[in-house]
Amino acid sequence: LPTGADVPTPSRCHRRHFRAKSVYPALRCSTMEGLCTVPKITVALPTPFDEDQVDVPGLERMAGWVKEQGVNSVIAAGTTGEFAGMTFAERVLVLEATRRGLGVDGFLFANVSACCVDDAVQLARDAVRSNARPDALLLLPPFYHAPFSPAINAAGVEAFFRKFFNRLPRRFEADCAPGAERRVPPVFLYTFAWHTQQPISAEVYGRLCAEFPDRIAGVKASGMGLEQAQQFSLAAPGRAVLVGNGRINLDVLKAGLHVVSGDGVPVCWALSTLAKRCRGSVSADGRYMPRSCGGLFRFLTPSLPLSLPLSLTHAHTRLLSRARARA
Repeated sequence: LPTGADVPTPSRCHRRHFRAKSVYPALRCSTMEGLCTVPKITVALPTPFDEDQVDVPGLERMAGWVKEQGVNSVIAAGTTGEFAGMTFAERVLVLEATRRGLGVDGFLFANVSACCVDDAVQLARDAVRSNARPDALLLLPPFYHAPFSPAINAAGVEAFFRKFFNRLPRRFEADCAPGAERRVPPVFLYTFAWHTQQPISAEVYGRLCAEFPDRIAGVKASGMGLEQAQQFSLAAPGRAVLVGNGRINLDVLKAGLHVVSGDGVPVCWALSTLAKRCRGSVSADGRYMPRSCGGLFRFLTPSLPLSLPLSLTHAHTRLLSRARARA
């Protein structure tokens, strides 16, 4: 394992909730080609803090390390990254730092989620005009209030997104070059009812895709099962479906969908390995390692959602070595 400058300096994460320190050892894996320009594996980065300020150098190193492991698609300031506890300026700062660490060839999601439509449009403007040059935008429905009924919820969520797309320009003037314009990238709808209490149904998603076919590239569906996620593919064929559920990563990849993970950041190289295993037929021996990885993710999720002790990473490295020996 690398030492010294090769290891990201531990920094304080989750200033408003945790004070955990994260250390990420470097382990290599190959990049997986994606569908619809979106890589097969995406990770949502935590946001490191130094006291009460974003640890910009630490975030740049983290994004660069993830890319070295073969994962070339990241979400900056998403759910894992504590976007709800940040100012607009901090969210842009995180986005630009992530781009510098990821490089110009990485796929970068800009989370523009907000409960107010005009705030979401402003966040989109800030992201597009920044030096981050995001490849896609990510937008949750309004969060906090529980729905009165599925029908009322569906109508309200659909109206929110329709108003957003009607108010979102197709181009914004660039900050760095007055007079020059930048195209607004495609949008991924983001459903995570476990946190927001407001699900996006497959029916609503399908209608919005039909109404805005050149603006919606897909959906990030977190906290749901495979069959439920597949309904989004059926509702709008040809668009990417990113599934966030660490317990079914292997099944998601085998079904031809995309994986997105926040708790898998410290072992993102293993996620890339899962993707490579699913390119062709999976042998009986080949299934051993993915099942083992899934077991580790399930172990980590309830206790260490955002950081991973070095000892556990060592244990997972030994686990992978035994799996490779069996294969």
